[in-house]
Amino acid sequence: MKNKIFIVILAIFLVIIPYSKAEAKMLPKVLGSIIRFNENIYIQLDEVEDSSVICFGADVYVNGKVEGNVLVVGGNAYINGKVNKNVTVIGGNINIAPNGKVEGRTKEIIKDINIPFKGKFNSILGNNKANHNYKIISSFIFLTIFSIIAYNITPGYVSVIKYSIKNNIGKGLLYGYITFLAGILLGMLLLISIVGIFAVPILIIFYYIIFILGFSALAINVGEFVRSSFNRGVISVNKDILIGVLTIEILRSVVVFHIGSLVWNLFIVPLCIGIAVLSKFFKNRVIY
Repeated sequence: MKNKIFIVILAIFLVIIPYSKAEAKMLPKVLGSIIRFNENIYIQLDEVEDSSVICFGADVYVNGKVEGNVLVVGGNAYINGKVNKNVTVIGGNINIAPNGKVEGRTKEIIKDINIPFKGKFNSILGNNKANHNYKIISSFIFLTIFSIIAYNITPGYVSVIKYSIKNNIGKGLLYGYITFLAGILLGMLLLISIVGIFAVPILIIFYYIIFILGFSALAINVGEFVRSSFNRGVISVNKDILIGVLTIEILRSVVVFHIGSLVWNLFIVPLCIGIAVLSKFFKNRVIY
């Protein structure tokens, strides 16, 4: 059974890895939409795109015309042309130039957070290094806050996930990849439906909640491991979460060969989603 799970996970790795790199190329149209991961999308001045444009982890620049919707997750939308339908940005901003026009609705969800003293850090470290530090700092702050909130709201469920992780890493990853891919397909279907503009943000928030529940459990495990490694006594769960998130963010910040990014995208995120789903909906498959 374990060999079968390993083979399935390996197969999914081979499918996903090419799109996890910053140099990922544009994917073919799926259900009438163009999708790009971790790379900006440019609609040039004389270009007319007759489908929807979806971008994860980067920005969309529209200087020409988009007949469908524009959806950006974890980036910004810059409209200097025309979008015939809706523009939705989650975790970023919509910037419409004087020559830009959006026929449908515009919606921003969870805008970028301004970090104090940003200008001073820019002048000291330089823009690129400062922006990298902002992402690490803001990610650490928000993951810590939301993980602590998740544990204090549902301590029983998070504890169940915590004890499930150690003996179910393979299953957690498998269920994570399946859940993630199912969410992408469902999101694409919703985008071409009437309720898509409202349903897709709800779907993304639902997935984020699942991720946070799994991540809080993982952070507790990591925090306990780090604490025990230094022979420290028992502390509060909230402090374990703090230590765990800090350790994970340090690992995530490793830029050599994109190790941190690969570990985050291909292991931590799917594991947190999958182990939460497994512990909630497939309890009979969990090994304690």
